[in-house]
Amino acid sequence: MGLWGLAALCTGLTSLALDSVTCPIPTASAAMLSRLPKLQSLVLGCEQHSGPSLAGLAELPPSWLTLTALTALELRDHGLLGTLPSWLSELPALRLLDVSGCCNLALQQVTLMTQLNTLVLQRMGLTGLEGEAAGQAAAARHTLPDLAPLAAGLRSLSLAGNSFKAMPSCLGQLLLLEVLDLS
Repeated sequence: MGLWGLAALCTGLTSLALDSVTCPIPTASAAMLSRLPKLQSLVLGCEQHSGPSLAGLAELPPSWLTLTALTALELRDHGLLGTLPSWLSELPALRLLDVSGCCNLALQQVTLMTQLNTLVLQRMGLTGLEGEAAGQAAAARHTLPDLAPLAAGLRSLSLAGNSFKAMPSCLGQLLLLEVLDLS
């Protein structure tokens, strides 16, 4: 049956954490988690490497849209993950998103997630701001989008472990921010 099938049988789970993943996670396997209607916190972390990681998810299963109780989604060091689906903004309870170490992840979809109050973008190789690398797909993955659309709800933002050349100008628009980590 495997780990994913066993986890899916535990329909009363409210929290699931799986860290130190060292291999790719098939989308069909991860989709089994959509059978957990009470799931509030999902942590899937891959083992950190000094070079590019080929572990974790390549995409988020569309069936996760049924995880309407999900308040926290932590996907750390998924080297294969390239985009976040737009439907993440439709998860009504989602308040925390952590995609730290997902260095190949394009962040444009984050600006649609206006329900977030905590956003963690640590160790993403971010060096610039959106607009600086227009037309360069590879460089665009290392830019921070304008986070102003999140201003009404965002209270905590962590950009630790990145290499910005200048202070992100969008920070001045996040007036309700209570925690800012730029270490």
